Amino acid sequence: MKHHFLETCQSTQSSFKDYWAQHDMNEPHLLVSTQLQTAGQGRRGNEWYSNADSLAMSFSIKTQTILSLTPLHMAVALCDFFKKKNITLKLKWPNDLLNDQGEKIGGILCQVLNSDYVLVGVGINLYFDQLDKEAVNDFSYPISHLNLKNSNKKLIAEEIYDFIIKSSEFSTSSWIKYCHHLDKIVEVTDG
Repeated sequence: MKHHFLETCQSTQSSFKDYWAQHDMNEPHLLVSTQLQTAGQGRRGNEWYSNADSLAMSFSIKTQTILSLTPLHMAVALCDFFKKKNITLKLKWPNDLLNDQGEKIGGILCQVLNSDYVLVGVGINLYFDQLDKEAVNDFSYPISHLNLKNSNKKLIAEEIYDFIIKSSEFSTSSWIKYCHHLDKIVEVTDG
């Protein structure tokens, strides 16, 4: 694995693309993470709130046999990783990581790099102080954090990526065990 740990960047996704363009494909595992992301993005170009204690990372991963299952596999692998750290996460389709109270603590974005690899972006709120809590108070959905203050983001990013590289193929049963909205009434807004 090649890891570029940046002190600051606008977005690990855009930084990853720059490194990928120059990357040696004999080592397809590329990770970009940062101490501070200043202009993170969520789905549909929405801004992703990043603070000093947010984990922002982007990496390449081999696609699942069925390409559209790759983001779901990434979500399950992240839940499995944190479960080993005694942190319970839940999933909300298509890309949200939630705590037990249903508050969003992270998200996943996937983009196709080529026929074999996908670019995966992960943002996770490791810790919020009082100012961070106030900053996200007006969001249309509840946002929280993992209460992991002063975490070594470089090390966590490497541990997560190593775990994901070694994780097995996607299984529906794994998704179901982490699904937060299973057997609940949901509202879908389209457009």
